[in-house]
Amino acid sequence: MSAQGGRGGQASIGNLAEVVRLDRQIDAIVLGGPTKYTLEDLAELSGASVEECQNIMRWIGEPTTRVTERRWTQEDVETIKDVKKFAVSEQVDEANMAAMLRGLGATMERFALRHVEAIIQHLAINENLSDTDARLRGAKFAPSRAEVMESLMLHVWRRHYAAATHRLTTEALAQRGVHSDDENFPLVRVVGFADLVGFTSRTESFDTREFTELIHLFTDTAWDIITVRRGRVINMIGDAVFWVASDVHIGAEIALALAQPDALVDGWQVRVGLEWTRVLSAYGDIFGPGVNLAARLTQVAPPGEVFVGPAAALLLSRASGFTVTEQPAFLAKGIGLVHPAKVTYEEDPKNYIS
Repeated sequence: MSAQGGRGGQASIGNLAEVVRLDRQIDAIVLGGPTKYTLEDLAELSGASVEECQNIMRWIGEPTTRVTERRWTQEDVETIKDVKKFAVSEQVDEANMAAMLRGLGATMERFALRHVEAIIQHLAINENLSDTDARLRGAKFAPSRAEVMESLMLHVWRRHYAAATHRLTTEALAQRGVHSDDENFPLVRVVGFADLVGFTSRTESFDTREFTELIHLFTDTAWDIITVRRGRVINMIGDAVFWVASDVHIGAEIALALAQPDALVDGWQVRVGLEWTRVLSAYGDIFGPGVNLAARLTQVAPPGEVFVGPAAALLLSRASGFTVTEQPAFLAKGIGLVHPAKVTYEEDPKNYIS
């Protein structure tokens, strides 16, 4: 298949036989073999029912409405067997298995998409291809990366799995006696939002490449600033990042680092909101009234400044290295009257940023 033509030219898609051959190559390399089984075949070969097979594949994000479609491989058969074996040996009920597999499916879908998008961006920039040409070339190029990315993915998962497991003990001990016990919101966290200022108005005239480059730069830089300081990114929400930390001092350092001029994108400023609060962690997300408050604080914080809620303000006012200044109260939708405070460093911020 030819993907020549360069930027602005029409992509040479090739004939149908070439497209079919490419699809088969993707299946053989990425999926480990041809897609030759129906859902009934999958059930018969794995020892599961058709309904169980449908559920498992639906939970990981695979369409299962066409029961007679031959879209499953031998690897899928083995996966069904592994899931059933795990559920029995670990006594995992259907609800918990669904939660785990949905989390896996959602995470892997985003990872796979980010990976493919990175390939397209690389080809478009370095080979001066149009978007269509880059996608066609990427379809041929991506399968060759599958094996090394699979190995890398497993290693990264192990690192994060170990970190999450360690937190089970350290956080449980740290939370004893903090605030009051609350079964609805059992964890104590710093939650923060950082929002690009003027995003909608400034991007109206952007072309596709400019917009894509801005989003990539914002999300990648925010990720680096937060994770290097032991915070965790919960969500990237368009022009905003939602993150969490286990310590109020770490949370303040992250917030102030994000608020530094040009920290995320040259020529852009952010507003940052922060609160120390009890939360519920579920499905990889964080919930609680303090989350809403942190989001509301970004709406009133001036560009380049960090506004914190009352709980965070109280703790940081007792800590060395920070200056906490009370701000005028404002009425937050769904919350009520809020008394925010502005946080800054007492000294040059370079002394605090590693």
